[in-house]
Amino acid sequence: MTTLRWEVVAAVSLVSTLASLWLTRIVLLKLPADHLVADATGSTQGRLMRFFRNILGIVVVLVGVVLAVPGVPGQGLLTIAVGLVLLDVPGKRKLERKVLGHPRVLATINKMRARARTAPLLAPPHVESSNVKGA
Repeated sequence: MTTLRWEVVAAVSLVSTLASLWLTRIVLLKLPADHLVADATGSTQGRLMRFFRNILGIVVVLVGVVLAVPGVPGQGLLTIAVGLVLLDVPGKRKLERKVLGHPRVLATINKMRARARTAPLLAPPHVESSNVKGA
């Protein structure tokens, strides 16, 4: 069994890190501005589309679990988070609102969205707007 050179491991780690960050940015930019305040019950997505989105979410979560194993290069937790955003699981909206609605997280996301000329995410009801510095 041959060992990988450190350069290869470093390159794979760098590429997987950049890919995870790029995918996270894409997901955050594609969210509608009212994502954190809108009620999820009015979804117009078809069953087939939801099915494929859930399959993709499961695959992304599994890849994240593999990347989270010590010794495997990559952003495992970040990849798991992206996969969970894709899944339709009970309590997901509440967790999304809590994490993404945190004032510092929301301010960072909205700065990124402003640079991409995308409307800022609206703060969920539990976050006071005076604490959130948008674009």
